[in-house]
Amino acid sequence: MNVLVSGGTGFIGRALVGKLIENGNKIVILTRDKRKVDSFLKEKVEVLETDICNSALLENLVLKLQCIDAFIHLAASLDYFGDKKRLFRVNVEGTVNLFNLAKRNRIKKFAYISSIEAIGTIDKESIPADETFVCRPVSTYGESKLEAESYLKKYAERIDLQVCTLRLGNVYGPGSPSFIVPIANAIINKDKLLNFLPVYGERYLHPAYITDIVEGIIKSIQDFDTAKTYILAGEEYITIGRLFELIAQ
Repeated sequence: MNVLVSGGTGFIGRALVGKLIENGNKIVILTRDKRKVDSFLKEKVEVLETDICNSALLENLVLKLQCIDAFIHLAASLDYFGDKKRLFRVNVEGTVNLFNLAKRNRIKKFAYISSIEAIGTIDKESIPADETFVCRPVSTYGESKLEAESYLKKYAERIDLQVCTLRLGNVYGPGSPSFIVPIANAIINKDKLLNFLPVYGERYLHPAYITDIVEGIIKSIQDFDTAKTYILAGEEYITIGRLFELIAQ
């Protein structure tokens, strides 16, 4: 299978691209900076440098993306409570631009990598929530992800393009720049992250291990269900306070 991946140089993207190659797929990576592509991958993939927010630049890629079977869109701004204008530009407008790119190139399968942040806060009685839970995102990041989801759902139904939305849990594992390591550093160095515990200690996280996430994403492009949304998360969930305790131990 010929697979196009945006965001292929990030934590999840690196693991995903590596597994796709291992499975015998041909990969094209879209990235803002070719220098971020691991050196050992450069001979195994095709790399196209572009800006997903620049529709004019993306227009120039049309002839370079012939015979792509599936598009996995991972690229995003992860600044949870960042500037709304920038978040929506990258996460919504960028997604719209890539959706249009897929449409112009007649790519049949489009996997949009969203987040459980699109769902928002869930009351304790509703845990674990499923895909039918009413979304009320509490972060600007979550709002941007839900907005992109809504656009894809609305317009994918009008054309012959299968869109699958995957809401990822809190992904962790080797190579992750977040989640476990910052908490360990906070405990060791007694830094400001500890100050948030009284406020967020009872908030739940829904962890997901990186290899499970990669497997789920790959399955989504192999066995596609049009206009479906799936949550990809581990079997267990945990409060932030309990996670601090476990890492401290």
